[in-house]
Amino acid sequence: LEMDDIERVQEPVSFPGSVGGGDPEAYALKNTGSNSLITARYELKRYRIHAAEEAFEVDGESFPVGSWIIPHRRGLRGGLTKVAKDLMLDFYPLEKIPEVPTHELDLPRIALYHNWTRTQADGWVRMALEKAGVPYDYISDFTVRQGGLKSRYDVILMAHQGRVSGKRLVHGRDPKFGAQAYERTKDFPSHGYVDGARDITGGMGFQGLARLEEFLNKGGTLLLMGSAGRLATDMGLVRNVSTSSTSVSTPGSVIQTKVLRRDHPIAYGFEDVNHVFRINGPLYDVPKRFDHWIVLKYGTAPLRDDEDDENGDSEKSEDVEEDGEDEKGKGKFLLSGFVDKEKELGKKGAIIDIPRNAGGRVILYSFNPMHRFLNHGDYNYVFNALLNWNDFPDPEPKDHPGLVKD
Repeated sequence: LEMDDIERVQEPVSFPGSVGGGDPEAYALKNTGSNSLITARYELKRYRIHAAEEAFEVDGESFPVGSWIIPHRRGLRGGLTKVAKDLMLDFYPLEKIPEVPTHELDLPRIALYHNWTRTQADGWVRMALEKAGVPYDYISDFTVRQGGLKSRYDVILMAHQGRVSGKRLVHGRDPKFGAQAYERTKDFPSHGYVDGARDITGGMGFQGLARLEEFLNKGGTLLLMGSAGRLATDMGLVRNVSTSSTSVSTPGSVIQTKVLRRDHPIAYGFEDVNHVFRINGPLYDVPKRFDHWIVLKYGTAPLRDDEDDENGDSEKSEDVEEDGEDEKGKGKFLLSGFVDKEKELGKKGAIIDIPRNAGGRVILYSFNPMHRFLNHGDYNYVFNALLNWNDFPDPEPKDHPGLVKD
């Protein structure tokens, strides 16, 4: 290759996808984990789209679990052609809709909740959602205190909050010095541009916490990234899951993970053994009888040894060798960065789906899946939750050996 053959890249590089021909009954799209799937869903919001709950095969083509089936209707091919070109996706024609269990990918009403103690991290979440074409409302303490959340939203997200306590998440900035305004002024025109308030102290308070519980009790879904999970575990929005006393240092590390719930839509498009980017934040303890709530765990070793107690605390794990490679040959636990207390981390859940009695859900991410627009490989753990928000599997599978009935 000569230097004269090299040209400067002037615009985004794209490799257009394709749309099969013929007069099909439907089209299929393989779910191979592309972040553009959520963008495609919003681009095709006029059309009904179903996600396959099992893998299937058509004419020698294999379609993994989570693949799309789109019944044909007038105008669909034109929409698919644009999406294929813009998002590099391939749509396969189906002469007959396969006999496989599915659920519809109906789109949720989304809110991104922020308090006034830390707004940088939710700025990065805003950027990720907006780049993906996902509409949302940006709400603050006042909206939460006001209540009526389920009448407006199906899913509420909260970004990672850094080093923070549950009490701080509820009560916010200290009002001891009086009201503090954050509004646009002549001298500071950028203040309050995205969101503003006459008083940013006091947090949501117990009133807001009660409104979030009401949202959950009416079937709402709460996605809590990183340390935002303390809002649920420390302040009582969930039962049977607590913030762990285990202290682990992962100051920006790529950690091996394993999918434990292959049937869970949050895991669609991910290999069984993968990795996530983790900065320091809380870990969570789950009693053994609720292990089936864990969708994704750190490492590939078993969650528990025979001598593990009810919280899963153990100082021993014979399945992880000293060099950090598990005995099953699944690769290194630490792919990049630094980690201490690897064995303890390897017994913790990375994503936990906690059901509420009335049908609501709390999803805890013990890592930040949208960190500074960097770890794009983790984004689909959030996008999958949004696309499949009301089609998560039975939280208490009847055949689960650890099931305990009330």
